[in-house]
Amino acid sequence: MVWLVALLSGGVSVASVVINDYFDLRLDTKNAPHKPLPSGAVAVDKALLLSSMIYVGILMVACLMEQTQLRLVLAFSAAITLAYTPVLKRMTVSVVSG
Repeated sequence: MVWLVALLSGGVSVASVVINDYFDLRLDTKNAPHKPLPSGAVAVDKALLLSSMIYVGILMVACLMEQTQLRLVLAFSAAITLAYTPVLKRMTVSVVSG
């Protein structure tokens, strides 16, 4: 069970990084054009598909887990990382620069 949770946590991290790169694409085009999305090495639609598939896979596996606490932790971490870049990161930046 520990290995499964570790694998799923890693999946949340990977999906989070991909979705973050998608939402930061405009900034990265100027500041980090060598990254996979701005350079065109990875298509934007494929990055979104990858991130979506990882999140859905994590939630599907979480639904099959017996321990309610683990299901909740995985679901919450997936939700919070998914909401971070488009919502929470923007709020933090506006408060700090405000």
